[in-house]
Amino acid sequence: MIRTVVLDGGETLTRDDRYWASWADWLHVPRHTLSALVDLVAIVSE
Repeated sequence: MIRTVVLDGGETLTRDDRYWASWADWLHVPRHTLSALVDLVAIVSE
């Protein structure tokens, strides 16, 4: 009998690409540049 269900709330259930794309547009930088910077910060902070 299954008593617990665990869901991953990451890219499976939510997509944040529109969120970051709106920031890139507001900052007037290319979307892929902001995406690369966010990825770099995530990697360095680990």
